[in-house]
Amino acid sequence: MGLEYKLNQLCRENVSLDHILSEVKKGMERLVKTQEEIGPPFSYAFITKEGFRRVD
Repeated sequence: MGLEYKLNQLCRENVSLDHILSEVKKGMERLVKTQEEIGPPFSYAFITKEGFRRVD
């Protein structure tokens, strides 16, 4: 399943941001293996009503 589709599905299920982050990281790891133009380093952050928060 494509990462965009998976993210859409998770948002509709109203899962936690931590769960979404975990799925994004897994998805990016899969993309690195199949698409030459995608690669580290990756930076992750949450943007919510409360503001921007970098995630390690």
